[in-house]
Amino acid sequence: MGTWPWSWHEMGDVLSTASTWTQLALLAIAWGIAWAVNNFWADHVRWENDPDRVLRDLTFSTGMRLIQPFVFLMLVLMARAVMRKLDWDIDWLNIAVPLTLSYAGIRAIIFLLRKSLTPSKLLRAWEASISTVVWAVVALYMLGWWPPIESALDQVGMDIGHIRVSILSVFKVFIAIAIFFLLAVWLARTVEQRVEAMLRVDASMQAMIGKLIRVMFVLIAFIVILDALGIDLTALTVLGGAVGVGVGFGLQRIISNFISGFILLFDRAIKPGDVIALGDRNEYGWVKQLRARYVVVRQRDGVERLIPNEQLVINEVRNWTYSDPRVSINVPVQIGYQEDVEVVIKILEECATANSRVLVDPVPSVYVSKFGDSGIELSLVVWINDPQNGLGSVVSDLNLAIWRAFKHHGVSMPYPQRDVHVKMGDLAKIEKNTHT
Repeated sequence: MGTWPWSWHEMGDVLSTASTWTQLALLAIAWGIAWAVNNFWADHVRWENDPDRVLRDLTFSTGMRLIQPFVFLMLVLMARAVMRKLDWDIDWLNIAVPLTLSYAGIRAIIFLLRKSLTPSKLLRAWEASISTVVWAVVALYMLGWWPPIESALDQVGMDIGHIRVSILSVFKVFIAIAIFFLLAVWLARTVEQRVEAMLRVDASMQAMIGKLIRVMFVLIAFIVILDALGIDLTALTVLGGAVGVGVGFGLQRIISNFISGFILLFDRAIKPGDVIALGDRNEYGWVKQLRARYVVVRQRDGVERLIPNEQLVINEVRNWTYSDPRVSINVPVQIGYQEDVEVVIKILEECATANSRVLVDPVPSVYVSKFGDSGIELSLVVWINDPQNGLGSVVSDLNLAIWRAFKHHGVSMPYPQRDVHVKMGDLAKIEKNTHT
C-alpha cells in the first residue's frame, strides 16, 4: 500500500486490500461503541445548572460534547497498538487519530464560541451541523484532498468585468462574512458583559452602550469584509446616496424607531424595571428590555407587549418610577353614620401598618372624603416602593384586613338605602285607586 496521503488514483488500489477493510470495520465498531457510551451517559447523567458556578457548568457541558470522540480515540489507540504488535497495516488508524483530535477540538471551540454569544435557540440547533461542516473542510485539508477539490470549484464560474466569480470565490466570501461577523458579535458581547458588570452604570446606560458597541463592531466588520473582497469603498458613494433616498422613503419608520431608541437611552426617560402606562389607558406594565426598534413591556396578566420606540417618544407616557419608585394607593372605605369615625381611623391605620409592603415613611393616612347618601366615605392612602410587584395584591390584602378588623370591632358597612316620605293627601289617592 502506498504512503498516505493517497491520490485519487491510488484510492482504488488502497480500498481493494483486506487490511483496509479490516481497519475500516474496526473504526466503525469503535464509533458505534463510542456512540452507545455517549447516549448512555446523556440518558443517565443529569446536571443541574447553578448560576453561581458558571465555570463548573461550562466545563461539564464541554465534556459532554467530547465523550464520544474521546471514547472513539481511546478505542482506536488500543486497536492500533494491537495491530502494530501483530505487524498489520495501520494506515487508516493513523489517519483516524488526528482527524478525531481535530473533531474534538472543533466541537469544543464551536460550543465555547456559542456560549460566549447571546443565547439563541437557532445557534444551539445548528451547533452540531456547523461543527461537522468545519471539520469536513479541515479533514479534506489534512488528507491532502482539498487542493483538487479547490481547483475543481474554481473552474466552475464566470467572469464579470475584471472579477472572476466561481463557486470557490462565493464559498470563500460566505466563510469570510461568517468569520468577521461572528467575531464582531463575539467582541460586542464580551464588551457588553464588561459594561453590565459595572455597578455604577445604570440599566439604561448599559443598554445604550451595548447598542452602540454592537453597531460599531458590525459596521467595522462590514468595512473589513468589503476591503478583503477587493471592493473599492469610494465606489460606494453613489450606492450610499441611493440607499439614503430609499431609507428616506421606504425605511423611515424603521429608522425612526431605531433613532427613537437611542433618544430614550440618552435622556433616560425609560429604563428596564420602570413601571409605565401609555396615554389615558389604565393598563400598565414593567419595562423588561430596551431593544433597537421596540421596548418590551410585561403587563399584569403576563402578556408582553412590543411597543415601538417612536410611540414612547411622541406620545404621553406615565412613568410611575421615573425619579422615585414610591407610589401611593388609595383604598376607599365607607362606614355608617352611627360609627365613631376616630376609632375607625385608628383601625384603618393599624391595618395599613400591618401590611409588609406598606411603607412607614410616608406614614399611612386616612381622610374623610365626604358624607355620602348611605354613609361616611373615608380614604386610606398608603405608599409602596415596589409597584413592579403589582398594586392589586396590596389593595386586596388591605381590604381583607379591613373587613376582618371591622368584624372584630363590630363596625358596620352601610349598603345603599333610600327613605321614601309619602304625604297624607297622596296616600288617600293611592288607597282610593287601590280599592277601585
